Amino acid sequence: MYSNNNNNEKEISQLFSNNITSLQSNLSNLEDLEFQITNYLNEYENSISKDINLNKDTEKAFIDYINGYSTHPINVNYFLKKSNLSVNQNNKRTKQITKNGKKFIELFKEIDNNKIKELHYCTQEIKGESGCINHICLLKDGRLISCGNSGELTLIKKSPTGIYEKVLCAEVHLKEISFVTQLKNGNIITCSNDNTMKILSVTDDDNINIEQVLKSHQSSVYKVIEFNEDTLISISSDLTFKVWKKKFDNYICSNTIQFQKYRSYGNIMKINDNEFVTISVGDYCLKFWDINTLKLIKEIKNIKTCWGMENMCIIDDDILCIGGTDFEGYYLIQISNHQILTIIRGPEKVYSIQKCLDGNIIFGIIDQDRSSSLIVCQFINGNLVKIEEKKACHNDGINSIIELDDGTIVSGSEDNLIKFWN
Repeated sequence: MYSNNNNNEKEISQLFSNNITSLQSNLSNLEDLEFQITNYLNEYENSISKDINLNKDTEKAFIDYINGYSTHPINVNYFLKKSNLSVNQNNKRTKQITKNGKKFIELFKEIDNNKIKELHYCTQEIKGESGCINHICLLKDGRLISCGNSGELTLIKKSPTGIYEKVLCAEVHLKEISFVTQLKNGNIITCSNDNTMKILSVTDDDNINIEQVLKSHQSSVYKVIEFNEDTLISISSDLTFKVWKKKFDNYICSNTIQFQKYRSYGNIMKINDNEFVTISVGDYCLKFWDINTLKLIKEIKNIKTCWGMENMCIIDDDILCIGGTDFEGYYLIQISNHQILTIIRGPEKVYSIQKCLDGNIIFGIIDQDRSSSLIVCQFINGNLVKIEEKKACHNDGINSIIELDDGTIVSGSEDNLIKFWN
């Protein structure tokens, strides 16, 4: 898609200038700005359809500024040069357009600790089938599969027009499905309140077939992890986690370990090749386990977390982040020493955490006013630094966040909506 063709560069430069002139003459308020930006996006899409090619740097600058949200000074100067405007930088935090562009000052406001700009916007939403979205899984072939508070799985696929559509809704359990993930061999596995797990195959023609039913837990199964190609570990409200070993083509329960005292929600996560952790909402206790011996290595008490199959995430090589409940904020755990590094107090209840390919960390939170938001942070010098925020993006808790290959963020919520964010 990228080209260094000088004629195309000139054509794009002219496109910049034409739209800048139009915006200068018509922009009157921020609502008008939003409307004009939408038209500008359409201009961009039309230019692509006409095979007007951009080199990589030009395209990034273009996309940044048609949205009006870039904060990179190099790109600011590049864009102004292309649009025949100039900028006078009095200091690092203030930019003032000095020639034919005073009304564009809103485009160049910088992100700082006192004002967080909303960088993401929703491009599409899909209503679930079950009244609640518990989890979303990205399959290796780009399809999505979601589960909720019924026994149904929803398969979602990108259409030739670029829109994601539901292509299948299949009932695979008798009760709520809390979790779904893909195994290394391409099959998927589900956890349900009917006390079972199921291994399923998803065919190329968008059908789902049951390959094996795993029965051993005596209560709801919340989550399962694939430790390696021959080992699964599941966690349940029956107070136990179970280890499943592959024998021939089927998994058989080989060990059962009690990990909590009180019947409540729990979570489990692999942290390296030798260890995994469990956490209990009822016990408020984080435990480190050895995969080879299944012996408890260490426990950390008073970790107040909430329900959520994605509220633990490794955000740095040796740092495990756990979202807190009761508006406790975030816990940062040093994995190698099995100890709390710091507790970051905040007004949020954290339902989900996702580390993106660019290194940023996205949190799905609920404020004290029950407003559900997506917060983007960077982990810098041992601290989480908020850089972006999208408020009121859902009407209830965000249970699942995934990132698609193109950088699109997908969120699933208890409000029964799946939303796609640019």
